[in-house]
Amino acid sequence: LDAEEDRAAAAKAVLRRLDGDKDGRISWAEFEERILKEASQRDARIWPLAGTMFLGGISVGAVMPVMPVLVKDLGLGPAEYGVVVGSFGAAKLRPARAYSRRGRGDAVAATWWW
Repeated sequence: LDAEEDRAAAAKAVLRRLDGDKDGRISWAEFEERILKEASQRDARIWPLAGTMFLGGISVGAVMPVMPVLVKDLGLGPAEYGVVVGSFGAAKLRPARAYSRRGRGDAVAATWWW
């Protein structure tokens, strides 16, 4: 029953936020105007996370095209190649553990060090 009350309260909060003329109803024009306004606003707290994700993507994108050449030069087999590629994913798990134990700030900082 608590979940149902939470849903009802959330629906009322959304209605209040989107109802521009405060008449208790939302027209399509009101909906469109308010949703576009909400969507155009960005929270400044997203930029450190976006930067971290961007750098992580670049690191994988920079290494992967070179990997076949390195595998050939080093004489690695398919299993060793799999370990190297899998280590990228494992490296991303360490900051996730830091996040769950210490909070968001440490996890974002950890991505720079691990």
